[in-house]
Amino acid sequence: MPLVCEAAEWTVEPSALFSLVYNDNVNLTTQPHNSVNSNVISPRLDLGMRTQAWQLTGSAEASRIRYSGEIGQDRDDNAFRLSTTYRSERNIWQLDANSTRDSPVADEQTSSDTGAVQTPKIRETHGFSPSWTRMLTERTRLQLMYQLNDTSYVNGESVGLYDYRYSTASTTVSNQLSKLSQVFVTGV
Repeated sequence: MPLVCEAAEWTVEPSALFSLVYNDNVNLTTQPHNSVNSNVISPRLDLGMRTQAWQLTGSAEASRIRYSGEIGQDRDDNAFRLSTTYRSERNIWQLDANSTRDSPVADEQTSSDTGAVQTPKIRETHGFSPSWTRMLTERTRLQLMYQLNDTSYVNGESVGLYDYRYSTASTTVSNQLSKLSQVFVTGV
């Protein structure tokens, strides 16, 4: 009786970024302002596992930015991502998910003492996307996909930022006409 053994390839990739930054106008203002120094610390970890039929990858990243002499500008951002794929003879199942917390938008507040000051607004985004692909023939495939994205802002309504959610479902049929030509028909 033959013995079957499956091997898996595992990866772990840690990394970190350390930097010092000088900015002479961090608030992007025409009012009188001070120059600031900031330090950035960004660790990241990428993980992965792969066999002949299955693949799983994930990453976690954080970023901590601290400004000297500038109140309200410090930021703590993070992101998590996960992707998995399973392949059989005629099918491919895939799942992607992500979660991000960052501060990409600034709220401008005006004070008689300091002029215009921008403070970051925190945004949280969560995404989820499963799909299934079926090889109908050697050249024709069918793909069903769903995508959900949910975004919210912490205290964003005060500056005109509103939470939103969108989702889409799609069906795609593709046919490989030749080595260089392919036709797609997609319904959303």
